[in-house]
Amino acid sequence: MSESTSTSLRDTLPAVAILGAGAVTHLGRGLAEIASQLSHENSLAHTQPAAGPGVTPKAVDDALLFDHDPKLNRKLRRADRHVRMSCFAALDAWPEMDALNSMGNNNVGMIIASGFGPHQRGFRFLDGLLDHGDQAASPTDFSHSVHGSASAYISGLLELRGPTFSITDFRAGFAQAVQLAQCWIQQHICEQVLVGATEELGAVLLSVARQCLPPGTHYNAGEGSVFLLLGNCQNNPQASLKIEASSQMTCELQNVDLLVGQDNAYLQQANTTPAHVTFKTHTSFADAMGDNASTLAFETLGSILAMNNPALPIHRLNLNSPNVPTSTRPAPVGNINSAMSYVSLAPMHSPSLLLTRNS
Repeated sequence: MSESTSTSLRDTLPAVAILGAGAVTHLGRGLAEIASQLSHENSLAHTQPAAGPGVTPKAVDDALLFDHDPKLNRKLRRADRHVRMSCFAALDAWPEMDALNSMGNNNVGMIIASGFGPHQRGFRFLDGLLDHGDQAASPTDFSHSVHGSASAYISGLLELRGPTFSITDFRAGFAQAVQLAQCWIQQHICEQVLVGATEELGAVLLSVARQCLPPGTHYNAGEGSVFLLLGNCQNNPQASLKIEASSQMTCELQNVDLLVGQDNAYLQQANTTPAHVTFKTHTSFADAMGDNASTLAFETLGSILAMNNPALPIHRLNLNSPNVPTSTRPAPVGNINSAMSYVSLAPMHSPSLLLTRNS
């Protein structure tokens, strides 16, 4: 892609404001709880031995997903873990704003990205076919095995009537979702867009991960959900952060305070930093939150936490050895005005999400 083409894309798709954010990870639910647990985990990291070869699952506690008020439990009585993680993150991202509610939920769209979707429910449906035949397999399992099951529940809980879209991608789905939201907002299709990414762990996924893991390497397999409510920056001056996505090759030079990207045992290009980006600090939250097909969403969550919490201790990564921090003790970076999360898919292809202050 030429520099002029990259510039025209940026002109066409301006950054959008973050009006709300919600998340569920193995560290907890809600940005405050996750930041608190992340600070505690990072503060102890220098005393912990290095992880040995193998796969470590970092799963969300079932008690976090099933112990809630009876009214919500009734609405989610058939929902599985994938749906519940999505719903709780989306509900937390939905602000109680009279101005937003007064516009009507017909102006709110929703885009959800996922690599493997509710695959546990899908395998349960396949088990039903094998055990009972196609005449007796559970229709509830079938309806919950599709990638749109979470959006159906969220639409019902929030009474959304705007457009809904699902994206399946194994690395860059969240960047594509944010970029599509930028399109909808720029073209006035929606006033706000609820954008999310959800991944779950399952026995089949963990088994395959162990079989495919290169010898002598370690993989932190994570699950959870991240949702952002996005809107037009000019119409929402109260928003403190704004976000923009790039899912294509670009030559446009970019300077950021914090670069957030991970080394991935399954991707040879994962530890290649974008050539067009200069930065002050490089880190990753993948070890703390776990890696998955939507790691880009959780790295973006880490970027938001770092920008909102100047005292958050983080590791500074060594570019020559991406898995090795430059120091054993994490330290706060301080005030961050810009942060970019990325994933490298090819030498010149690094889908990314840029966070900046909404001036």
